[in-house]
Amino acid sequence: MRTRHWLFIATTPLWILINDVRADVQTPSQSQSIALAPTDFMNATLVFNKFNPSLGTLTGVSFTINGHIEGTSAFENTSSSTATIVTNLQVNIVVTHADGSSLIAITPVVSTSDNVTAFDGVKDFGGTSGKTYSSLAADNLGRYTSALASDLAYFNGPGTITLSVAALGSSNATGSGNLLSKFSSSASAASSLIYTYTPVVPEPTSLALTAVGGLVILAVRRKRVS
Repeated sequence: MRTRHWLFIATTPLWILINDVRADVQTPSQSQSIALAPTDFMNATLVFNKFNPSLGTLTGVSFTINGHIEGTSAFENTSSSTATIVTNLQVNIVVTHADGSSLIAITPVVSTSDNVTAFDGVKDFGGTSGKTYSSLAADNLGRYTSALASDLAYFNGPGTITLSVAALGSSNATGSGNLLSKFSSSASAASSLIYTYTPVVPEPTSLALTAVGGLVILAVRRKRVS
């Protein structure tokens, strides 16, 4: 008794293979953070993996940072007249490349406004001419998206990339010609990095040859059976 061996090959229509043009896709998000610390600090770092060129062609970089600040503010109006005092607890958070050039800068800020009397005679940052805020907090989200050739080259390749982060206090108070103010601030940051790229796909010629080869094998098998 003659045994026949069958070979089944799944093939995709040739026109689909040749026209298989994939849209850009994204890599999984990389996340890095900096713990809450008193300002002013300048040597914090974020370390990310560079884009792996074997995946395809890098077409875009999207970096996001959420800056958070906490702190206190206090003021005393020492003028002989009433005043409206505005305080701004704020921190400038700057992310820079290894060469020192700025990537992104954000400024979380929380403001207060108070109408106070003329100096009440006591520099206690309270009473009728002053005030103290002990639990202030604010967040600021910044995003940097780029398809510039210089950025693509910077983030592309083997290894890792290190970004530096500085958090510099820039708090202030206004509203009186004779005004005492004091601030205390801390900052933290959470960041993410996503790459957009065009995946590597086989050349149309290779796809066509693969499809044609599959069809030929099927045709031969069918002829032998008949």
